[in-house]
Amino acid sequence: MQDFTTNRFKLLLKVLRENKYCFLPLYELVTAPGLYSKYQKIIILRHDVEENYSNALKIAHIEYKLGIKGSYYFRLSPHQNVNTFIEKIAQLGHEIGYHYDDFSVCKGNAKEAISRFLGNLAYLNHFGPIETISMEGAPLSKYDNRDLWKIPLNHELINFILNDNSLPPSLRTLFYENVRSSNLKTLHYNLFNIKAEPYFDLDFAKFFYLTDTGRCWNGFKYSVRDKIPQYQEWIRKGYVYHSTNDIIKAVNNHKFPPRAMITIHPQRWHDKPLPWIKELIGQNIKNTIKYFIVLINNFSGSN
Repeated sequence: MQDFTTNRFKLLLKVLRENKYCFLPLYELVTAPGLYSKYQKIIILRHDVEENYSNALKIAHIEYKLGIKGSYYFRLSPHQNVNTFIEKIAQLGHEIGYHYDDFSVCKGNAKEAISRFLGNLAYLNHFGPIETISMEGAPLSKYDNRDLWKIPLNHELINFILNDNSLPPSLRTLFYENVRSSNLKTLHYNLFNIKAEPYFDLDFAKFFYLTDTGRCWNGFKYSVRDKIPQYQEWIRKGYVYHSTNDIIKAVNNHKFPPRAMITIHPQRWHDKPLPWIKELIGQNIKNTIKYFIVLINNFSGSN
């Protein structure tokens, strides 16, 4: 039981820091473009918190003790009591964002999805201004959460949003002013003062993308929607790592890209044997299901 433990994750962070990588939350990078030239080595440490909020807090403490700030994107469900966890992670100096899944949860119903998005956005704004968001892949759904931003921005939709009681007055005013000054044809997160969504706004020609999807670091074949066009180019360059040890070796041997966004799912990282084994078995089952979904999607796309 060596990989996907919090101790192994801590070692990865230490090695990256020792090799002069600067850790930046996504909002800092998008709001201060000068950081691109200031730092030659940059890591955006992204956390998709979909479950096990207590483990996310544990990882947030590890990073805090190492002087590292990351971006934490929270998926929200009505039955979850997560206020304390989010508040503590925010107090440690980490960025708080929304891991939005509204379009898939609402099964493509545009108005229901928008209302849900606004309600969750308002909730998260209690912990500080939400400046970046990140979509949840929803591999078992036929709906892509990024399609929320393809909904036509017409007068009916504008009035619907302005009359939504879940939106705080400050955000409602901001939305109205942004709509008046923009020429947008579809709904956009910028209208709510959200600066970036990595799948739309991060330049992957400049940033390598590494994710623990599939409970490995090269789980491309298990990814239904978390795909980047540059993957094949990265493979040709040898930027392929299966284990956390592979990444550590590459960093120490100066064979790791100078700029990267690393995405982790905190529920995957455990030191105790029982939850570690449970996650291993559960992820293997998920990988099998997702692998066949990818095969079916590829077959459908080729016909």
